[in-house]
Amino acid sequence: MPRPPRHKPATLDIITMPKGFYLKKGIWYKRIRQPHPKTGQWIMLPESTGCKEADRLGAIDYAEKRNRELGNAFDLRQSTDPAKITMDDLFDDMLDTVNNEATRENYECVLKANVRPFFGHRLAQEINRLVCHGYRLKRRADGIADTTINRELSKVSQAFKIGKRLGKIGYAPPGGCDFMKDPERKNTRLVRLPDRYYSVFRNALHPALRCLFVVDYNVGRRKDQLLKTSWE
Repeated sequence: MPRPPRHKPATLDIITMPKGFYLKKGIWYKRIRQPHPKTGQWIMLPESTGCKEADRLGAIDYAEKRNRELGNAFDLRQSTDPAKITMDDLFDDMLDTVNNEATRENYECVLKANVRPFFGHRLAQEINRLVCHGYRLKRRADGIADTTINRELSKVSQAFKIGKRLGKIGYAPPGGCDFMKDPERKNTRLVRLPDRYYSVFRNALHPALRCLFVVDYNVGRRKDQLLKTSWE
C-alpha cells in the first residue's frame, strides 16, 4: 500500500529588516540621528532597541517611535535627547516659569525637601503611576497625610505639563500621578467666620492676639497650625 505524501511544515514568513539594523550579541541595533550627549550636535549614533533577534517587529516599532520622538526635538532645535531628560531637568524648567518670588521659593522648598530626592535622578520616561504610588507609600510611612502628598505629587504633574508645552517631552506619566481625591474632600475646611463678624472679633480681642487673628483670618490656617505660630 503506497504511503501518503508528506506535507512540508509551514515556514514562518521572515520579516526583512529595514536598512540600518544590525545584530550585536543577539540584540538588534540601529543607527539613529540624535544629539550627541556631550556636544549636543545632531549626528547618527548606534542605539540598542533592547529587542532580541526573534523580535524583529519590536525592534522596528522601537526605532519608529524613537525617530518620531527625536524628529520633534530636531524641529525645535533642541540639543538634548528627550529620552535622556531627567525629572530634575523638568523641575528646573518648571521653576523658571514661576514668576512670583514667594511661590517659587515655596516650590523650591517642597522640591528640595522630598520630591527631588525621590524623583530627581530618574529619567522622565520612567515615571508612571506605580512610581508615584511608591512615593506615596514612602511619605505615608513618614506620617505625612495624603492631602500633603497630593500637593507634592502635583509638582511632578505640573513639571510634565510644562515639559510638554516646551516641547522637551511628548508624554505624561502613564496612569497619572496617583492622586487621591477622597482624602482631600474629607479634609476640606467646611466652616468660615462670616465677614460681618470679622470686625467684631478683631476689636474685642486683646491687642496681643489681634494681629495673629487678622493674619489667620486672611491666610486661613487651621487651628493646629495657628497654635504653633511664634510671634516676636
